Amino acid sequence: MDKTISEMDNLMKKKQKDIEDNMKTKVTFLKEIEAFRKEINEALDRLEQASVTEVDENCGKMDQELRMELKTIQETLDKLTTCKAEMVSAQRNSSQQFVNMKISENIISDMKKATLRSTNVLKDSMSFERNSEILHFLRNHESLAKKPLLMKHGLYEVQSKKSYNVKLNDDVSTCDIWSSCILDSGDILLADYENKKIKLVDCETYRVRNSLKVSTEPQSVCKISNVEAAVSLYNNTVQFVSTKNKLAPTRSLTFGHFCRGIAVMDGHLAISYLSKAYIYTMNGQYLKTIEKDRFGSNMFHQIRETCSSDNGRTIHMVDDMKDLVTIGRDGNVMWQYSSQEIKDTWGVCTDGNGNVFVSGAVSRNVTQLGSDGAYLGEVVSKAHDLNCPRAISFHRKQRKLFVTDSNELHVFRVQ
Repeated sequence: MDKTISEMDNLMKKKQKDIEDNMKTKVTFLKEIEAFRKEINEALDRLEQASVTEVDENCGKMDQELRMELKTIQETLDKLTTCKAEMVSAQRNSSQQFVNMKISENIISDMKKATLRSTNVLKDSMSFERNSEILHFLRNHESLAKKPLLMKHGLYEVQSKKSYNVKLNDDVSTCDIWSSCILDSGDILLADYENKKIKLVDCETYRVRNSLKVSTEPQSVCKISNVEAAVSLYNNTVQFVSTKNKLAPTRSLTFGHFCRGIAVMDGHLAISYLSKAYIYTMNGQYLKTIEKDRFGSNMFHQIRETCSSDNGRTIHMVDDMKDLVTIGRDGNVMWQYSSQEIKDTWGVCTDGNGNVFVSGAVSRNVTQLGSDGAYLGEVVSKAHDLNCPRAISFHRKQRKLFVTDSNELHVFRVQ
């Protein structure tokens, strides 16, 4: 008893010290957060000041040019007024009137050219466009702390399965969900190709809470931020959609090529079409095309769906012949997965812990790959009675795998 009492007494002292150390740690972390926020504020202040200075300089130069042009206009007006008066006074002198008329025509012609140049300069030099990549980067983080990437080792196992009908009363065709993604709220966004709709599925009831009719067939959908998503449409357009409260179209970008898969990689838009992947800024500025590997061979045959990796620096692309190709930010192939276990690859998603899921429409399954591309096995198999699984997405917090199959949204709880 004496020995135990002594041990408990030492344990009490240790726990008391742990409490004190924990309080010190809290103070240290809070100071670090405050200091980090101060650095971020200073960086934003610097960017703001640089933008303000640039606008001041551009508008200042434009103001000088406009004032000089205003002065020129006034001088021209004075010349025209004088010339008109001389024409009136020389009504009986046709030669002098002819000379004054030619002088007036030259003055008017020069003035019109100067006005046209001024308008063009004003249109070309004066512009301000938001750098939305900065806002996108900030919105895509849950806190100022860097989150460690937790690895899930081994194959997920299905614990339960529930199915929900996502066909609406005004849908004219059987649902054909080509793509899906999980929003920060946990709600699921679906791209219904046949019914030309984007559907928002509630994360608790798994019923379609809201839908948006788009101009043509939607093919792929991805989350841009906690309040915005992007949808690739059949007419070479990427439509941005507000996901706050209810679905609403916002801006759109039109490209000179077909748009199939869409994802965000390293803060940029990755848009696939057949055997090519195009990289653009969020404002639609072209950056590069990914097509050939370092040996000059085609990396893809026909890309279907794409998704970004958990760290956002690589991208997974499912191909109708090459199954799954993962590329890095430099455009080089990191690894490729091809197997007889999966046929007619269609959907792809990650679990947030380094694992990748791939659906096979013909093989009627969903396979799991490790972070290095190693095949781990089937998570969903033919035994789960799927007819044609296509779009897949994963809720990392609830550990649920969502698989679309015609009118059905299947919810698999996994462990």
